[in-house]
Amino acid sequence: MIDLNDRGFGGSYSHADDINDAGYIVGRAETGEDLDGDGELDLNAFLYKPSMTSLLNLGTLGGNYSYARAINDAGYVVGAAAAADDLVNNHAFLLTPLDSDDDDQPDQWVSLNPDTGANDLMYDLNNLKDGLTSMDGTDYWGTLLSAIAINDAGYLVGRGQISDGSERAFIFMPMGDDSQGVEEKLELNVMGALVRFDWDWQSTNKGMIGVEAEIVDDGAVVPHADLVLSMEFNNIKLFKERLGDFTYNGGDSLILRKPGLYVFVDYVKKTVKAIRFGVDLKDLAPEPDTEVEVKVSVDDLDGTQQITMQPDQTGTALLYINNDE
Repeated sequence: MIDLNDRGFGGSYSHADDINDAGYIVGRAETGEDLDGDGELDLNAFLYKPSMTSLLNLGTLGGNYSYARAINDAGYVVGAAAAADDLVNNHAFLLTPLDSDDDDQPDQWVSLNPDTGANDLMYDLNNLKDGLTSMDGTDYWGTLLSAIAINDAGYLVGRGQISDGSERAFIFMPMGDDSQGVEEKLELNVMGALVRFDWDWQSTNKGMIGVEAEIVDDGAVVPHADLVLSMEFNNIKLFKERLGDFTYNGGDSLILRKPGLYVFVDYVKKTVKAIRFGVDLKDLAPEPDTEVEVKVSVDDLDGTQQITMQPDQTGTALLYINNDE
C-alpha cells in the first residue's frame, strides 16, 4: 500500500477517487496554499500512474481548486473545478490528454495558459450547456456543477443546477466518432399495428393507420427539443415532428395532437404510438398476409421492420400483434 499523500503537493489531505485499467489514479490533494484566504488549504485534482514519483497537479479552470472524479481507459478525466469568472459554483470539466509522442498512449494532461494560469486541456462543460434543453423545449440549465463519471465510449454523466436552484443529472454523449468507440444504431420493434378501411365513410380510399413501436438505439438518441421524429407506414408518411413541438404529458411522456393526428412518446421506455386519420391508403387492401414496412427515423438514424398483417373478421381492417409482447 502506497501513501499517495507522501507524493503529493505538501498538504496533509488527499483523496483517490478512481482508477482505470492501466492503473492510473485520479483524485484530489491539498496544495499547501490558501489562495482564497478562507483558512483552509486549497485542493487540486491530481493524476498518478505507477511510473511517477510524485502526483501530477492537473490544475484548474482558472480558479483556485479542482477535484478529479473519474478517469477512463483513454486517460480522459472528469470532475469539477473553480473557474476564474465564477467565485460561487463548481464547474464540471472534461480533461482530454495529449499523445505527444504518437505512441497511441496519453502522456500529457497539463498545458498551462500563461495568461490565466488555467490548464488549457481542461474543458469547462458549461460552454456547452446552451445545447442542453428540458423535455418541454426550454433552456433551463444554470450551472453544470460536476462531472462524476466517464466510460470508455466517452459518455459522461454528472449533476447540474437548473434555473430554480435545484439539481438534476445530465449526460453528454459523443457524436458518433468511431475513434470514440461509439456506433450509432437504431432498431425497431413494432408492437402492434392497425389499418381501418372503413373509418372515413365519406371516402372509399381513406382510412386510419395506427402503429405502436419500440425504439432500440444503444444509447445513441438523447431527447432534446430540436430532435426530429418521424414514422412511415408502407411509404405513407404518418408524421414528422420536432420534439420541442410536443406537449409535456406528465411522467416520462410527451403528446402531440393535430387535426387527424395523435402521437404519444414515452422517452424513457422509448416507445412511440401514432394514429393518423383520413390518410390515403393507396394500394393497401384487407387481404391475408399483407406485407408492409414500418419505418421510424430519429434525425439521421433510421429503423425499419417488415410486418405481416391479417384482416379482421369483418374484412374492413388489417391487424398486426407482436406475439412476443
